[in-house]
Amino acid sequence: ACFALRPRAFALQPGRLSASILCAPLLCGCYLAAWAMSDNRWTALWGLNGRRAGLALFALCTAAYLIVRLFCPGEAWPVLTALLTAAGALAAALGWLNFWMLDPLGSYYCTLPGTGDLYLSTLGNLNFFAGFLCLCFPSALRCVFTARSRAGRGLAGAAGAVILSGLIIANTDTAWVALGAMLALLCCDRRLTAAQLGLVSRMGAGVCAAALATGLALAGGATSRVVLRTGSALLTRPPVALAGLAVTLAVAAVCATRTFAPWRLFRPLGIAAVALLAVGFALPSLFGVSLGPLNGAFWLKSGWGSSRWDVWGVLWQQYRELPPLQKLFGVG
Repeated sequence: ACFALRPRAFALQPGRLSASILCAPLLCGCYLAAWAMSDNRWTALWGLNGRRAGLALFALCTAAYLIVRLFCPGEAWPVLTALLTAAGALAAALGWLNFWMLDPLGSYYCTLPGTGDLYLSTLGNLNFFAGFLCLCFPSALRCVFTARSRAGRGLAGAAGAVILSGLIIANTDTAWVALGAMLALLCCDRRLTAAQLGLVSRMGAGVCAAALATGLALAGGATSRVVLRTGSALLTRPPVALAGLAVTLAVAAVCATRTFAPWRLFRPLGIAAVALLAVGFALPSLFGVSLGPLNGAFWLKSGWGSSRWDVWGVLWQQYRELPPLQKLFGVG
């Protein structure tokens, strides 16, 4: 999202070589080396069943990146960002229809009997759905920041709000953490203006309005495909959604009437927040100090992060037993 603030961030320069262009090919080369050392090259090539995220997919993504980076006309970036924004908005809108038990494509429920609560839209499971929306939102910001007309800015802002609202039904806390980190970095960037902060706040108000409507509908007995939990369940509580709506609208109103540098306010707040998080994790995890009801969020022990901590522990033990080359490149 901070990248979207750069004037030439999305201005493609065909044929121009730079160090940045090597990142994807080098990563793909590491993946190729890992595939060559894999004990199961077929699975490493095509990926696990149901995901197919193997070397073949990564090689295709790398090829697509190089083609766009080297041969796409420099004037094409507004079209590319608009297309990605539209794709994210359409995916989120379809996800909302699926959430409310509607299936306009006519195949959603018949192809996923018994497991449909794990899938929305056309992006695979909920984590993939949330990840795609997180990738699309910076493009939406870019469209909003560079729109030349009020109508274009309003359309891009509405698309951005729809994309963000999809995180409510994605039902994954990782996406909310990513969104919070993104907004923190964006607000601390020197290039962000008060007017741009106001545009982001208006999109946030749209998300809070969607959360409020969802919470009221569920409280009224509406049937949903997915049972909201944790962060999404908290945001859709009417008092929380109303508070978020009031804050975002207030920020938008202030930004519309005053000129100031947002980073001067948010950088000290960001530093304080990082310090508090570091202390929050250190006290129970390193010193055994109980934080009461916050222990579940900050105490790094078995079961933390939906058992991610246990998974990471197993992976670390397996990593320690690998030969040096596989430690460097991976296991395919």
